[in-house]
Amino acid sequence: MFLDIGTGELLALLVLAAVLLGPEKLPEVAKKAGRVIAYLRKVANDATDQLKSDMGPEFADLHVDDLKPANLVTKILPNDAQSELDSMRAELESLRASLTDLKKDTTAQVSVLADQVDETVSTAVTSAKAASDAAADSSSSKSIAKPFWMTT
Repeated sequence: MFLDIGTGELLALLVLAAVLLGPEKLPEVAKKAGRVIAYLRKVANDATDQLKSDMGPEFADLHVDDLKPANLVTKILPNDAQSELDSMRAELESLRASLTDLKKDTTAQVSVLADQVDETVSTAVTSAKAASDAAADSSSSKSIAKPFWMTT
């Protein structure tokens, strides 16, 4: 139906309009609405005709649906160009699959390297802590000379 409005919805709108506008104003508003719709159709048809004339004689059989980019390309390009586009599309899909596999492999390798770095850092921290503790133990057993300003 008109603008994807079903019959039940249209009847509900008519009843609502009759209740809101009343029987006196309803015919006048309906006439105005009809004029507006006719004017909009005329504007759309004029725009379509102007577009057809501006685009040239090869677009004389142009329809509004033809203005969608996918439909326009299909209409303009010859069949051999379309087959070329299809082969390029297939090649791009295979490249996409290869890149996806490469991403998975790279992610796995980075994960392994990150684990190795974590293990190395953990070992280094443990060694540094042990060396620090050993140094603290050896320094606490020695007597430390006080600076001259702290001696009495």
